[in-house]
Amino acid sequence: MEGIIQFLLSKDPYATKLLNLYIFKIIPMLNPDGVIIGNFRCSASGADLNRRWILPDQFLHTQIFYLKNYIKKIISEGKNIIVFCDLHSHSKDLNSFIYGCNKAAEGSFCTWTKVQLLPRIIAKNTHLFSLKNCLFRVESSKVNFIRKKLQEL
Repeated sequence: MEGIIQFLLSKDPYATKLLNLYIFKIIPMLNPDGVIIGNFRCSASGADLNRRWILPDQFLHTQIFYLKNYIKKIISEGKNIIVFCDLHSHSKDLNSFIYGCNKAAEGSFCTWTKVQLLPRIIAKNTHLFSLKNCLFRVESSKVNFIRKKLQEL
């Protein structure tokens, strides 16, 4: 995440292009309390935060509760969320990748291109990112995940 922030703040022409196309809201980590005690998937309360998007509890799933409310606020202000990137890593795959939410993918070619641009630029600039592992469709088995919930907001 630090590398992405440094890149976006650089004078690189790709960074300039991205900043002209997007407004970035960056949350470096949603699970610091779980990670600090050695959990990579679960919070300190033992909850898998990736699966708490339907009815997050304000106290047990605080990060998800407030992020979901913030997203609702953005939408209620008439702003459009084109891309929600869950920059992810996995215990079985090398490198980072994006689980992208693409509500706009069924729209025009232009919006699809904007959604695909960010991961392509990241992949072009670092070998630590895997474009082939990125996923932009929302599988029906992922109904409790943020990518599915964003499509419903």
